[in-house]
Amino acid sequence: MSFYISSEQIGDVAVLQCAGRVVGPESMTALKEAVTSLSQLRVIVLDVSSVEMLDVRCLGMLVFLHNWACATGIAVKLVNPSKLV
Repeated sequence: MSFYISSEQIGDVAVLQCAGRVVGPESMTALKEAVTSLSQLRVIVLDVSSVEMLDVRCLGMLVFLHNWACATGIAVKLVNPSKLV
C-alpha cells in the first residue's frame, strides 16, 4: 500500500489523515511538504490511525517536524498510532 494524506482545516487547526506505509523518500517528502505548507496555522494534528508502518527515517522526519513546529510557534500533535506504529 502507498502513502496517502488527506487534510481538513477548521479555523487555525488542520487535521492530516495519514494512511498506508511511510517508507522511502517519496512518502517522507509528502509528509514534510504537507506539514510545512501549513505554516500559517496554530495546530496541526497528524492522525496516523491508518498508517501501517513507519521506517526509522520517518522517525527522524517526525523529529524534524517537531523542531520546525517549535521554531515557528505551531503545535504538532501525533494522534491515534497503532501498536505497530
